[in-house]
Amino acid sequence: MDEKELVSWFPQAKLSQVEGECSLQLGDGSYLDLSDADLTDREGYLLSLLSHPRKQVQSSPWQAYLHDQGRIPQTVEAIQFIHIHLWSQKEAQLDAWQAMMTDLLPSQLAQVQLTPQDYLIVLEQGTLMDYQTVLQDTLSALEFDFGLRLTLFVGQVWPKHVADHWPRLYQAEAQLFAHWRVRYQQSAVLSFSQLFLWGQGRAGLELGLVKASMLELIDQQDMQAIILALWTEGAVVTKAAQVLYIHRNTLQYRLDKWQDMTGLQLKDLTDLSFCYQVLLDRQF
Repeated sequence: MDEKELVSWFPQAKLSQVEGECSLQLGDGSYLDLSDADLTDREGYLLSLLSHPRKQVQSSPWQAYLHDQGRIPQTVEAIQFIHIHLWSQKEAQLDAWQAMMTDLLPSQLAQVQLTPQDYLIVLEQGTLMDYQTVLQDTLSALEFDFGLRLTLFVGQVWPKHVADHWPRLYQAEAQLFAHWRVRYQQSAVLSFSQLFLWGQGRAGLELGLVKASMLELIDQQDMQAIILALWTEGAVVTKAAQVLYIHRNTLQYRLDKWQDMTGLQLKDLTDLSFCYQVLLDRQF
């Protein structure tokens, strides 16, 4: 592609002999500086892929473990993964943004850069913290303050009862998030229950281990009858307690205990739908 053709495609771009923050190297060793060009988000994302492959992202013990290439780096009671994709970014602000994420999510075990656009935060959730709400409340401010556009996927809380499956559960979550990003590119904070329900029946997604792990937790906590009663009664605790012949306070205690263990609030219809979907095969 010659200089005239480049100018016709990007009239605001400039040719330079020096690499800039937003530039693409050409075949003759010069650079096309696109800093002032009016790029769409898709074009900016493609530019970042083309211009930064030479930046090697260091691996971490957690990254190795989650890809079945090492042992878990430390003892964890319950684990949660925050999957982050940056649609657009200002390189100079990334360090400050990462520091802010550390402040927002104080129980994090690791913050891993997977690619120039993808980050993973590993959380210890032995004592449950509602980071979903924290991130929803701060997303707009994060994007404005640091010049970002991003999507955060708050994964499921997985207690140590299913620790043997943690790497593959992480991989299932990452695959689910990747499938969503093929179809949507908006800023959002997504919950695991949302994306699980969205992913049902979609080609190329394998969620069998997620279902099996949740069934293991449901059985271990004897929650099946409670989930089914809440589903039948529209998540009304008083009515579900009557169906189960237990006191409302007893049922509420069981629900609180389940939420502390899994992060799932069964009075929330999305979380309840996720659990019911997991149990659906047992109903036939």
